[in-house]
Amino acid sequence: MATDLYALQFANLTFRGLRREDLLRDDSELKLIVTVNAEIIEQANRDPNLGRIINENWATLDGQWPYVAARLRSGRRDIEKISGSDFVYELSGMAAQHGLRMFLLGAEADVNRMARANLRREFGVEIDGYSPPLMSFPFPESADSKILDRIAEFRPSVLVIAFGAPKQEFWADAHLEPLRALGIRWIIGAGGTLDFIAGTLPRAPLFIQRAGLESLWRLALQPRLRFRRLLRAFRFLQYA
Repeated sequence: MATDLYALQFANLTFRGLRREDLLRDDSELKLIVTVNAEIIEQANRDPNLGRIINENWATLDGQWPYVAARLRSGRRDIEKISGSDFVYELSGMAAQHGLRMFLLGAEADVNRMARANLRREFGVEIDGYSPPLMSFPFPESADSKILDRIAEFRPSVLVIAFGAPKQEFWADAHLEPLRALGIRWIIGAGGTLDFIAGTLPRAPLFIQRAGLESLWRLALQPRLRFRRLLRAFRFLQYA
């Protein structure tokens, strides 16, 4: 379980992943990193299992709205906005610097392959990946076994899971012990981040991110997928 040092209570949840240096530090333990945006806050307040996973691990403030609200509510200035879309790059750089292997799990096969190629080219990181067929959680035992076998063959230290939230968090939580036994030290749920890394989906410009309008940017790109999710995200305000 994550340490309580620097923990922040916000929106009925416990946030321990408040600083990059704490997340990147190798404590010789497995860190499950959950990047928590407004939509996840709303879901976690309805789903006790998701709330437990957030509270027991390394939750970060992902998204401008939760980040600003948490700073205003707490009065703290030592917390950082840490989104999966940014932090996967930082994990890649850290892994390359220390000679650690990285594994990308999920997304479409072409997206996974292109994301690996781009991270390998940019950072020189030793990287592999696997895209299982799209399925609902919990996965069949045969699918779980194949995923774990593929990871075991490569023996990475960093595992990036792109099943979409909260499926990726549920899967990681259900397999923490076998993943720990394989020597993995960082796990992060990346959602659609591999699409950004692969270049198949453009990320919002920085000024739009800082204005807290990235959700609207993604709505414009993926209206059918994002409309209901944006409505759920607005509901986070009742918990903030």
